[in-house]
Amino acid sequence: MVTRVINMITHVTQLMTGRGNFESYLYGIGRWELPECMYCDARDTVEHRLFHCSEWEEYRGRAGISGLEPENLTAYMLNSEDNWRAVEEFARATHRAKEAEDRRKDF
Repeated sequence: MVTRVINMITHVTQLMTGRGNFESYLYGIGRWELPECMYCDARDTVEHRLFHCSEWEEYRGRAGISGLEPENLTAYMLNSEDNWRAVEEFARATHRAKEAEDRRKDF
């Protein structure tokens, strides 16, 4: 249970700070070749993944967060526990999917 809670906090923290499994961040610290999204030509930033990249639209829909904008994300999350969990679910699901894709690329 403790590990699950730590993982959830970690994914939301990465989403809120931009310091995580995002190509632009990893590129900036010398851990990735390019800052662009592997699915389109945009820089892979938190904003791109959370709000714009079509690759993650299904995840936004499943989490019920389609239509959010950067300006209202924090207020949305703090409005209810369900909203917080929706963003948390998006962060966890996209993080896991991205890690799986990265592992496939390494082979």
